[in-house]
Amino acid sequence: DITGNGALKTEAELYRSMSYLELGKLAEQRQSIDIAISFFKLANSSEADERLAEIYKAKADKYLSEDNIDQAMENYTNIWLEIPSAIHIPEVLFRRIRIYWNNYGNYNAAWTDYKRLFERYPNNTYEIEARAVLKGFSESQLEYARLLTEQAFFEQSLTVLFEQERYPVADQNRVSYEISRNYRAQAEMYVMKENYIEADRLFRIALQYHPQIEAEINARLKDLAGLFIKKGDSYVEARDFTNALLNYQKSYEIIPNYELANQAIARMRTIQENIKRAAELMEEGEKAEIARSYSQALSIYREAVSLHNLPEYRIKVSQMQNLVEAERNPIAFTQRIINEYLGGRLNQRIQNRINELLKKYNRNQIRDSGWKILVTGSQHRYEARFDIVTPQETFFYVWIVNLRDRSLTALNKISEEAMQ
Repeated sequence: DITGNGALKTEAELYRSMSYLELGKLAEQRQSIDIAISFFKLANSSEADERLAEIYKAKADKYLSEDNIDQAMENYTNIWLEIPSAIHIPEVLFRRIRIYWNNYGNYNAAWTDYKRLFERYPNNTYEIEARAVLKGFSESQLEYARLLTEQAFFEQSLTVLFEQERYPVADQNRVSYEISRNYRAQAEMYVMKENYIEADRLFRIALQYHPQIEAEINARLKDLAGLFIKKGDSYVEARDFTNALLNYQKSYEIIPNYELANQAIARMRTIQENIKRAAELMEEGEKAEIARSYSQALSIYREAVSLHNLPEYRIKVSQMQNLVEAERNPIAFTQRIINEYLGGRLNQRIQNRINELLKKYNRNQIRDSGWKILVTGSQHRYEARFDIVTPQETFFYVWIVNLRDRSLTALNKISEEAMQ
């Protein structure tokens, strides 16, 4: 070592290792186990490690048979930590798993050792035997994951489930079902948020994990596509055809060439054409109205309403109906408007006035003019009068009646009061 010769240094280390190994064997033969352990550790060779592992294993098995669990665990752990390449590692991990599970009740530690066993020795006889020990742990983990899903802790639930999916302990059909259930729950959350595309993606993931629910998922996907149709219909109702079309077409991302979407788009196109045609008809009707061809205008406006039932279009129909009747007999039509106003209110108010006057005067002292309908200077506007004369009082009721819209305008206070 002093010379700095590397070869000599290596040879010296080998001699020292072999010396410690032989001393360890000698101590082992003499049943000086603790001394043997010390020498084998100093030897620091693969053969010494094998001898050391055998000693730890023998001690651990002996303590285990004596139900000295803590000492058994200590020696199994020594093998795991000091000699990780020992041939006994699968059995060591299995023994530790059983101690953690049966004696310490440390289920997480048992699971950690099982994962080590599976990662390094999959399908080893001890790994296969350990699965039965950890069965209860996996079942509890699945229940925990289900609870997390129900409380909308989706990512945490999937972390648990994907770990259980990785190892052959849990019932894999049940694991797949719980993963599918998680994705379905997420999808339903997105349905509530009206994010149907993301909901569709998650439903399809759910189906991949549990194909047995294909019929249910397909039905739900149709529901989603139907929601796009419904939303599109609401936009059509609001006459927002751009957004209506966008929603109808989104259903294709769920169900390609969805027939209900095709039908909805066709209906929308028809409505658009009807709206356009109704507007054209309104222009034609206005021309006929200007030309005082009210019957023709009425027919055109009615057709427009049948295509696009707008309030302003209906008002035009009503006005033309009034003007057609006014053209036939404006005086009679005016009288009818007066008689029908608020269910006959004007006639009733005037009759009430006469009844009040009869308490003060004889009937022959009260003269009334009856209804007088007079032409005004305005087209389709007539004056309606009703006069009551007594020896001491006079009452003059007078209104302007607009035949176009059947509206009345009082020209004095008592006429206004009679309308109320």
